[in-house]
Amino acid sequence: MMTDVLFILAGILATYAYVGYPFLLLLLPKRIPVPSCQDVAFPALTVLIPARNEEAIIGKTLVSLLDVDYPHEALSVVVVSDASTDDTEKIVNSFDTKIVHLERIESQVGKYAAIQRVLPKCRSDIIILADSSSIFDKHSLQNLVRHFGNPCIGAVTGSKRILATNSTVSAGDGLYWRYDAWLRKMETRAGSSWVGVEGGFFGIRRELLVLDFPQEIAADYAIGCKIYEQGYLHIYEPEARVFEPPSFGMKQEFSRKTRVIVRGIKSLFYYKHLLNPFRHTFFSFQNISHRLMRWLVPFFLIVLLAVSGISNSTWIHTTFYIQSAFYLIATVGGIFRPTGNYARIVNIPWYFTVVNISALVSWFLLWRDYTVWKPTRRSGLT
Repeated sequence: MMTDVLFILAGILATYAYVGYPFLLLLLPKRIPVPSCQDVAFPALTVLIPARNEEAIIGKTLVSLLDVDYPHEALSVVVVSDASTDDTEKIVNSFDTKIVHLERIESQVGKYAAIQRVLPKCRSDIIILADSSSIFDKHSLQNLVRHFGNPCIGAVTGSKRILATNSTVSAGDGLYWRYDAWLRKMETRAGSSWVGVEGGFFGIRRELLVLDFPQEIAADYAIGCKIYEQGYLHIYEPEARVFEPPSFGMKQEFSRKTRVIVRGIKSLFYYKHLLNPFRHTFFSFQNISHRLMRWLVPFFLIVLLAVSGISNSTWIHTTFYIQSAFYLIATVGGIFRPTGNYARIVNIPWYFTVVNISALVSWFLLWRDYTVWKPTRRSGLT
């Protein structure tokens, strides 16, 4: 029957997005770019941190950055305040002005538009971009920068870890980032990761950081595309770590995910010429599999649930009850938000469901402009 065919097809596509693609990455031969020796052990760096009303975390971020095992004489930190109205700028100015510098944008323009305005003042050959909520590991900069000894590498993405706060968002988002990081690691293992840089923490050669794309698309993805077009590699370095508190609650996480996916979908449309598998085989394979397929999963899940509910096939109809139980557990996690030993059993399904609902909603919000937005509230900030 046609319904059975639809069920099998939707199941294959949904499974491919989360299981099939990782399996194919495992089968690809290793082509890891090996860093060459650097003439300068500690090249000059400029760390750019865009901030908008981040008084709750910016001090901790700067303290952790100044404590990184990297010579201060080779380090310049520039906090770009996107017209902050709280004490963000006051906190930044309380740090050593020989290392930490404040650049204020008078009217809010958005993260990368603000960065674009201060780029001409950056003189170092390597630029590090980090979120204002990033807490730096002591060896994060060294582990990130060492790869630039290879002239083929244009950018390096570090590892973002979600701090455990025993919350639904912490459990779900932490697992999501570990999964996404593993994919980036496997893509790098195969030669290069072409799914975009991770805006929360990445390094790039100064001459490659050209922000001449529309501001309403995802800059992280656009930067990755421009690196690819200029013939450089982008890799993931798991030992270059920063830590970030999770969103304050699932409502904030839903809004953040929706914004990220809307901008991501727009980016794919803008760079659709790079999705031609005959001209850009590896690039298109990664981006269709890693990004587009995952954003289409909610449609596959709807088909699976609807078709299994009306199917005359016993085994297909049985999956309807399994799916229903999964979403019931997710609902329990959303309503009661349990903690303790059994929290993960309900928190993970709840987070998975919310993420896929946000992906579904995002397809109907492509008209919305997310160039400027409010910062995500973070939990665990005291």
